[in-house]
Amino acid sequence: MENWIYYKPDFTCDQINFEMLCYSPWAGHRNFAYDYIANIKPGLVVELGTHYGSSFFAFLQAVEDGFSPLTKLYGIDAWSAVPGNEWTTKEYEIDIYEIFLNTLKAYNSKAYHIKKIFRHALNDFIDESIDLLHIDGTHTYEAVKHDYESWLPKLKNDAVIFFHDISKTSYLHEDSAPKFWLELKSEYKLEFDYCYGLGILCRNKEAFEKLKNIDFDYYQRVNNRLDVENRDALRKNYFRLNSNSKFINFLQEQLQIWKNETEKYKKALTAANEAVLRESARNEGQKNYIKELEEKLSKQKSLTGRFASVSFIGNRASL
Repeated sequence: MENWIYYKPDFTCDQINFEMLCYSPWAGHRNFAYDYIANIKPGLVVELGTHYGSSFFAFLQAVEDGFSPLTKLYGIDAWSAVPGNEWTTKEYEIDIYEIFLNTLKAYNSKAYHIKKIFRHALNDFIDESIDLLHIDGTHTYEAVKHDYESWLPKLKNDAVIFFHDISKTSYLHEDSAPKFWLELKSEYKLEFDYCYGLGILCRNKEAFEKLKNIDFDYYQRVNNRLDVENRDALRKNYFRLNSNSKFINFLQEQLQIWKNETEKYKKALTAANEAVLRESARNEGQKNYIKELEEKLSKQKSLTGRFASVSFIGNRASL
């Protein structure tokens, strides 16, 4: 494409989920994904394997920015562990689907997500309708091959397919996505080798002609620059977290001291209350004792008065 424009997008999603998107294995291809939508303006984009949405939100950002308002974007993912699929077991120990939905809320443009296993979503699309298919699900050789072959009837004749994790230097086992990518026999293939590799397969020469003159080194340079910037941001975050951690430890120590002092105060207060209760009980006992003495004295005075009266009367009688 002779008039390919290289944009410098700001990704809204980074304001919400910076760590999971900027440091994802797909992060280095986001500028190309944005430019692809902005320049090619595909009608229907379908992504197999959306996860946190690093690629999904890169596609969507170009739509959001008004470069391809007619593009319909679908992200398909189970967003949960799939029985028998060890690749998904650890990935979905946290609620990634909820995180994805919270990020999606930041966009005004319509984008669609389908919470299904890939093969269960096939009937949601008619044959020969998809302009761009992004395959980024389970990366075993068998899974990538199955995704490609099963979705092939859904593609237009001039469609383009993105394959992630096709680099030989990626962390993947050799019997995985890179192997299938190498087996694809086509003269209309392009690829990025960094960020685990992104393969671009064009179904015909017309689609290939639009992409073959792109400055792929430009995106490598952008990735290198962003990699440095993100690492610097990560380093700053590390020191900020380290400083915050020390402050938190200091606060925890002060809190422990306060708890210890509070416990001492509670014990002293309890002891004082017990002493007051004992003193009060003793005073109450003394009051009761005094009362008893007073009552006895009163009775004794009463008896003494009676005896005196009887004695006086008796004396008079004897006279």
